Formats: sequence, C-alpha cells, structure tokens
Amino acid sequence: MANRLPRYRRSETPPNIRNFVAYIPLLKMISDFHYMNTPQIVALAETCKTNTYDKLQKLYHNGLVERLYYPQFGDTFPTLIYALTRKGADILRDLEPEKYNDVYYPRDPRSYIFVKHELMISNIRAVLLRGLREKSNGEVTAWAVDQAIIDLFPKLKNHRLIPDGYFAVKTKKGTVHYFIEADRGTMTVSRFNDKITRYRLFFRKNRKELPARFRVLTVTPTPPRTTNLRKIALDNKEDKASRFVFCDETQFSLESPLALLRYII
Repeated sequence: MANRLPRYRRSETPPNIRNFVAYIPLLKMISDFHYMNTPQIVALAETCKTNTYDKLQKLYHNGLVERLYYPQFGDTFPTLIYALTRKGADILRDLEPEKYNDVYYPRDPRSYIFVKHELMISNIRAVLLRGLREKSNGEVTAWAVDQAIIDLFPKLKNHRLIPDGYFAVKTKKGTVHYFIEADRGTMTVSRFNDKITRYRLFFRKNRKELPARFRVLTVTPTPPRTTNLRKIALDNKEDKASRFVFCDETQFSLESPLALLRYII
C-alpha cells in the first residue's frame, strides 16, 4: 500500500506527475480565481472528484500550488484553500506568455480575513458558472478583479470606486453587466451609503459610455445584513431600484446554484 501523503506539509518524496498536460486546466483555473477551496475546485473541474483530489495532491506536493488552511475552533479538518505558487506561475507563463505574463500568486502570507473575502468572490463566480452550466441558458463573457476592473472602467477612479469584481453574462435576451460588492459585514452603514452615492454618480456621469443593462450586485453574509443594505439603496429617490441587486450567501450554494441566477438574469 502506498504511503499516505501528509496533509499540511509537502512530502520529501513527491509523487510523479505523468501526462502533465492533463493538469494544466486545473492550474489555469486556480490561477484565474486566485484562491479556491476544495469544494469550488471539485464543482468546476472537468474530471471526477477522486481524479481531481489526486491531481490537487500531486500539484501541491510538487510545489505547483500552495495549500492554505486556517484552523477554526472545533475544526478537525479545516477546508483546504489553494493558490498558485511561483513555480506554478512560471509554468503557465512559459506555456502562454501573453496571457500569463502577470499571473497572480501570493507573494507573502495572507491573513484569514483577506483570504475569506477572496473566497467569497471565488464562490460567487463558481456558483454563477455552475448555474449557467446547469441551466444552459447563458455564458460568462467577461470577468475581472483588481486592477483589471480599473483598466476596463478607468473613470471609476474619479469616484474613488474599486469594485470587488466585474462580470458580464450573455443570454438570449442580451448581455447583463455587474460590478460585485462582496460584503463581509465589516463596513459601517454610513460608509456603505457613501459608496452607493458614488456608484450613482458614476453611472449618471458615464451613462452614455456604459452598457444599458449595468447593475451592482451586493452579496452579504446574512439576511439581516442584506435587508439593512438594501434599505439604504432603495431609500434614495434619485435612482432606479433595479440598479442595485442584493442577496446573501444563505440563498445560494454550489449545490443550489440556480438561486443566484434568479438575481442576475
């Protein structure tokens, strides 16, 4: 029987990777998402669960992906989180220099709060992709985070806005565009109100340059938080209520992805 590989440290004798081409889609997906936990990867992988687990093991023990974990009180086996390593980034850069010239990988240790926020954004994307795959009624034609959003919409800087994400979904009815606000419940109500005001000003001043169907999707951790933030957006009489869309993480999941689509499409 083969020796069991350690979970939280790399093996001194990593298993061989045969047919490396089969591992590239997994490397690319983790790179595109920045951070993904195991359930997210399994939900989107093109192979079965057992095969995906095996590939993740080999990628980790060969130093191509980082395996992060943040033990919480009472967690015997915390969910593993994956990100690219420099070695993995170098391989993608060699394969496709133009696309992966500035590929993301964590240069320094990241706090649990930071990674949890990143995972929230990854989960929105994973649920969206899984829902569209299940429904077969649309496709994600654009996705951007960080500086890539500013590159697409440079006038956001004039309003001191940096959305957590941007995506576009094309359906038979046309294309809808969304900025994402992944709210962890840490922002004060007054700060959120200020952000909503800046979004309204951005859309009003740039309406001729922006697509017609452009909204802001705010995802919160709990229903009460959603209710409070929605009230702030709807209290303002200047803007159409449909510009701002709210939901919380309890309303959708990788197992029930269609619930998120109802808010978006």
